[in-house]
Amino acid sequence: MDAQRSDHLARLVLLLFIFSIPWEEMVVIPGVGTLTKILGALGAFCVLIFLAVERRAYYHIFFIVAGAFVAWSALSIGWSINRDATVLRVVTYVQLLGMAFLIFQVADKAFIKHAMVAFSLGCWVLVLGTFHQFVLGIEAHHQRFSAPGTNPNTLAAAIALALPMAVLAMRDKSLSPWLFIGLLVFVPAGLITIILTGSRAGFVLMSLSLLALCGYLASLSRRFRWRTLLFWTMATVVLISVTPLETAQRGTGTFSEIQALLFSEWEVERAESPEGDAGGQDLPHSSEIEDKEAGTLSSRTEIWSAGWQVFLDNRWAGVGAGAFASAVENVIGQPQAPHNVYLGLSVEGGIPGLVLWLLIMMIALLACRDVPEEARKYLALILVMLFLMFLVGNSEWRKMTWLLLVLPVCFSRKKRFPLAFGLESKT
Repeated sequence: MDAQRSDHLARLVLLLFIFSIPWEEMVVIPGVGTLTKILGALGAFCVLIFLAVERRAYYHIFFIVAGAFVAWSALSIGWSINRDATVLRVVTYVQLLGMAFLIFQVADKAFIKHAMVAFSLGCWVLVLGTFHQFVLGIEAHHQRFSAPGTNPNTLAAAIALALPMAVLAMRDKSLSPWLFIGLLVFVPAGLITIILTGSRAGFVLMSLSLLALCGYLASLSRRFRWRTLLFWTMATVVLISVTPLETAQRGTGTFSEIQALLFSEWEVERAESPEGDAGGQDLPHSSEIEDKEAGTLSSRTEIWSAGWQVFLDNRWAGVGAGAFASAVENVIGQPQAPHNVYLGLSVEGGIPGLVLWLLIMMIALLACRDVPEEARKYLALILVMLFLMFLVGNSEWRKMTWLLLVLPVCFSRKKRFPLAFGLESKT
């Protein structure tokens, strides 16, 4: 197989893999795992074939720092308070690092554009699944809806992050008319889906994504600007009219709860049904804990307080990657996800783990300097939204997170090093 053909095959499979990332929890094959896992393995095989034919690979400092982060997490197996959880988390990190590296090898500007389209179209599956559950009246939690098998907060975050990708892709004049229409309709459908989830974190991210919509409208001629705005407004109004009032009020009450947090007014609603973490839970069972305070900011502050106590006692080495739940169980009596990437990594990896993760974030943000001007603000906004999501969700172990971190880095893909496969390297 020649290099060009293997390159095209690798790109196609990786795009299918990216398309499946938003809805990976919806399709699980018994005895095998998710469909995303299968596509990821197939994509990795195709990219490795391409590298074997090409005999050169691209590199970037991002992968050196990310590799150090994974290595430090692996070292923590030696002192982890929950070795099984740490081994599982390290295996996940290794897979995510490999995924990011393989995407980096084939990701030119055209691939990045196609990747954002694929991710946005993948979110259409979440939209349709959520609307289907809403029509059938099947609630994920009280007056909250999400696609089958998904967490409402994770779903809302994925759609909110996909909105800037969609409008950025729509700016490409070479985009297929059918894809353009699909992305155009995705905007109001995605906004309403976030409201249906009742996710507070999703509501905040959705508010930030409106900046991308405004940027897109500003780039249009006056004639198409008003037509697009009118369509989005009418579609949103029609869809929101059938949305449960309680669900919408839950989202609009987000900023009041943030205000209460800032001014230490912890008297929030106590009889609320439980919600999951914005970035997903560390443990499968923790997303459904039947506790009256689960999902509210006040109960999260209790978790954060417990996590802070554990951090002060283990600030240099941590308790082991993925062992946050076991650590706080000794303080508050039950295992809980950290609901915060920064605190979670501080507890699990100590100061070294947190510093390495912050360096990964900084490198991804600085890589936006190499992004073409028309896309730079959109990708920077996506990263800012991702970093804010880290404040209320532990998503450092999710494919979506590592995909979004590596996308701007792909624009810095300039240097390659030779690979030794027993053959003489190309010059």
